Amino acid sequence: MDNAKIHTAPKKRKEAGIPSVEEQMLRKNIEVRFITRYAPMLNPAELVFNTLRQQTEKQRPRSYEELKSAIEKAVEEVLNEEDLSKRFWHCVNYSFDGKKQPKEKKIKIPYNGKNNDK
Repeated sequence: MDNAKIHTAPKKRKEAGIPSVEEQMLRKNIEVRFITRYAPMLNPAELVFNTLRQQTEKQRPRSYEELKSAIEKAVEEVLNEEDLSKRFWHCVNYSFDGKKQPKEKKIKIPYNGKNNDK
């Protein structure tokens, strides 16, 4: 979790009668790990938006219609054809110390904090 003020504002949360993020996560048996305030390399949504932006720029749109078409094409390629679990894998296994990441493997993102595999 990033260190955004909403995640780390204990006084405001207490005033509002809201338990701390840590308390809420512990209730769901989730370990909280804080990262730097701005870490796009650890945010799957940022990685997807970056790819969408790059794919759109490759088309070099020069009008509204071309821009709209380029965005639609990028969204179709990225969101419909790509395995987005790779974005999560990258974030979970990001190396701050420059060491090589473990070999990529398929991961199943648990739904609602529970793995439904049986």
